[in-house]
Amino acid sequence: MRNNRNIKITKLAAKKFNLLFFIIIIVSNILQAQPRNYWSTSFNSEASLLAGAVVGGNSDITSIYYNPAGISEIEDQKFALNANLFNLSLTTYKNALGTDLHSDYLGFTVQPRFISYIFKLKKADKLTWQFAIFNRNNNRIAVYDQIEKPVNIIHPAINENYTGNFDFTNEYDDSWGGIGTAYKISDNFIVGGSVLFSIKSLTYMNLININISPITETLPDTINLYSAYSSNYDKVVMYDVRATGKIGVRYKLDRLSFGLNLSLPSVRIMGNSDVKRTISNTGIYDDGIRIEDNYSNESAVYLKSGFKEPVSLSFGIVYKDLSGNNSYYFTTEYFHKIDTYKAIDGTAVIDDEYVPGSDFISYKLGAKSIINFAAGWQFHTSEKFEVLLGFRTNFDPYYVSNSEQYQGLNEFMNPSSNYYHFTGGSKFNYKKLSVIAGIEYILGVNKGLTEFVNFSEPEIGADDNLALAGKKNNDMTYVYNAVGLYFGFTFGF
Repeated sequence: MRNNRNIKITKLAAKKFNLLFFIIIIVSNILQAQPRNYWSTSFNSEASLLAGAVVGGNSDITSIYYNPAGISEIEDQKFALNANLFNLSLTTYKNALGTDLHSDYLGFTVQPRFISYIFKLKKADKLTWQFAIFNRNNNRIAVYDQIEKPVNIIHPAINENYTGNFDFTNEYDDSWGGIGTAYKISDNFIVGGSVLFSIKSLTYMNLININISPITETLPDTINLYSAYSSNYDKVVMYDVRATGKIGVRYKLDRLSFGLNLSLPSVRIMGNSDVKRTISNTGIYDDGIRIEDNYSNESAVYLKSGFKEPVSLSFGIVYKDLSGNNSYYFTTEYFHKIDTYKAIDGTAVIDDEYVPGSDFISYKLGAKSIINFAAGWQFHTSEKFEVLLGFRTNFDPYYVSNSEQYQGLNEFMNPSSNYYHFTGGSKFNYKKLSVIAGIEYILGVNKGLTEFVNFSEPEIGADDNLALAGKKNNDMTYVYNAVGLYFGFTFGF
């Protein structure tokens, strides 16, 4: 008898999952930067307006991610769709192409962010289930600049024209989906868990080329017409499918609630990358002596690749005052380090049918241990209306080793920074319908970064890859400002 009951429950859950999956596919088709900072998430929900400080309570539809024990707090079946109305960002790179040579990028995105369905089974009322699909991170950067100036480099007695081109594109997307459940051991103590799958994709292109040629075609008889050229080109197209698990607990008192959530390290399921890299230096003279032309080119497909997620532990607390109108939230999360590894291994392919390359097309990633903090405040002006505010840090964990083992590997060109998120908004409740609207401001600043390229002080042989560029200085400043406007609704039935 029990086996038949379990079969019915499993069939019912499967039907609900198929329905949710169908809805997600339709909505995704209608609405349709490599990973570093871990707290860049923004799900446009009540939890987002509280800056994600919800591990201790009130994580609502985002419980599957922040703390799966919170899934049990939702009494009714709920469907949620939270959308990013728009996100506008301005990224400025000061001295990125050399001293006083700046670049910037104005970004604008509109996309779906979080779709969730939560339900209970009548014959297992202590269990609450959740299916969800959401976008954890989406970023696009596209910067193009060209500089032209007079120089005297190849032949100092000749007036020459120096043209430098910088073309950089980085498109990164990280979408997640999975199932979670929570079990209410007692009115005070709840445990939960979730299994999540992520699909990460990266399109990365970096092209820098330099050309030097005489301004006039009339040259001394001793000098032939010439054109010196130097170029560095990288192109990566990559995807990565991974699985990770979360285990959460929550303990509730009258006005206090505590939560713990353990995020397990991710496990690679599948993924590969196609890489092409070229370095070219031709027609270059130094003190009248021609330097041997250099052309290094390598490409490979279906290379073994993947972006690791760290093990992390978060703790949260929620306190509600005596009036019951004010709730205060605090969450902190520790992320363990990730030793430097080959995110793209140019020497390994996923199938022997394909030909590997060398470490000339390998790329490395790694991370140091960090701790982030978040705080939020919720004020009930009435039974139907709430005001929410939040703040969180989003520290940069990026760190790669330059030891002999990893010294020759490539790094993705993407400035690192700490970010600070400020959120605010309101929630309106009417019967079983909840509507949230809010805004988020993000600030990121970092100084002393290595320039992308040095066009301002060109010289021959200063850069190993670009023979006509200057030595890179550590005087680039990265400034990021972003504003996001969010909207979402949840209804129970």
